[in-house]
Formats: sequence, C-alpha cells, structure tokens
Amino acid sequence: MAHATLSDKVAALLSDPRRTASSMASLSDEVDAAADRATEEAERARSAALDPCLTSKDVAELRRARADAEFQAERLIAASAALRAEVAALEAAEEEADRVAAYEAAARGSQAVADQITAEYPELSRQLMALIEKIRSATEQVVAVNRDLPEGRAPLQGPEGLARGFNDCTGTKHRRPVVRIMNSLVAPFAPATYYAWPIDGSQVVSAASVDGFAPHGSWPSSADMRKGAELAANLALKAPPTFDDPA
Repeated sequence: MAHATLSDKVAALLSDPRRTASSMASLSDEVDAAADRATEEAERARSAALDPCLTSKDVAELRRARADAEFQAERLIAASAALRAEVAALEAAEEEADRVAAYEAAARGSQAVADQITAEYPELSRQLMALIEKIRSATEQVVAVNRDLPEGRAPLQGPEGLARGFNDCTGTKHRRPVVRIMNSLVAPFAPATYYAWPIDGSQVVSAASVDGFAPHGSWPSSADMRKGAELAANLALKAPPTFDDPA
C-alpha cells in the first residue's frame, strides 16, 4: 500500500501545473529511498526462497513476493528518473525566468536613467561648465595678485581651496595632492569624440598661466581634446606646478 500511495503522489505531482523544482527533487529523494527498500525486500525474498526446508507453497509465495518487490523497485526507479528529468526542466525554466526578469529590470532601469540624462544632463553640464569657467577666472585673478602682493599681505587662497578646505598654495590636503574641480572634463550631451569642456586652449587655465597656482595636473591641450577615445588613455596628468611663495 505504501508503494501505491507513493506512486499516486508521483502521478499527482507530475500532473500538477504548480509543481516546482524543489518539490519534485524532494519527492524524488523519497522515491529513491523507497526503491532501495523494495530492492532489499526482493533480495530477502530470494534468499529466503532458497531455504531447502520450505514447502513448495512457501517458496511460491516468496517468489511472488520477490517478483512484486522487484517490480515495485523498477517502477520506483522509473518514477525517480521521470522526477529528475522534470526537476532539470523546471530548474532550466526557472533560471530562464530569472534571466528574463533581470533583463527586463535592467532594460527598465536603463531607460529610466536615459530619460533622466535627457531631461537633466544638458542643463547640469551647462551649469557645471559655467561654474568651472568662474573658478578658472577667479583663479587667474588670484594667481596674478599673488605674483605682486601688496606690502604686508599674505598670499590669497583660490576659490576651490576656500570652498573645499585645502591649501591652494600647495595643492594638497594632509600632504596629498587634491583633484581640482577646475580640472574636470565635461562630456557633451550629443555623442562626440571630444569633450564639451574644455573646448579649446583659450578657455582653460594653461600650465603657463598657473605657474604660481597648483592644480592637480595640467589641462590637456586643444589638440588633446579632439582625440576623443584616445584622451582617457593618454591623459596622464603631469606633476602640478607649485605656487610662487613670495618672500
């Protein structure tokens, strides 16, 4: 009766549209254990039937028990194979469903960010370039003043040093070089092989003009700006020039 009940469970689960790989695998383990028990029962019946002291009737009953147990074992082994095959198919389907869900989530996320870029980046980049230009202009004024300081006045700090709390005279904080906003490269919204900022050498602080100011590295030249894809690899910024320290 136990085997029949287990066979019924197998048939019911195989026909259940809500079946899962985990439920199938669990039942398959149960079926494997039952098949092992049936095989052991068949072997015990075979060994018992060899007893020369048994009557013909007893031997016939044991042979029938052996045949029944062997059949049950074969049926259970076949059921386990069917369950294992279904587990593999369900796992593959579940993995594919996970891939589809991840794909669709990534597509939605990418489109959402693309929409945000379209809506926000043109104005953000415009504001950033305007701010960098103001930093550049104020920096050049500070550099010029510091080269010819009024009597008794200390060198001025540039706008980035004042705002961000580092020493513009050395371009460092805690003795480490500071990456400057003024050295930012701004990509254009429209696809291009050059940056929107700096546009050309006249719009950036050149290494010569900041001889007494210490940006972390020098601005790329106008020609470098046009190199596009090569720029990222070639933009190995030089050691920053140092601030003139008036005596």
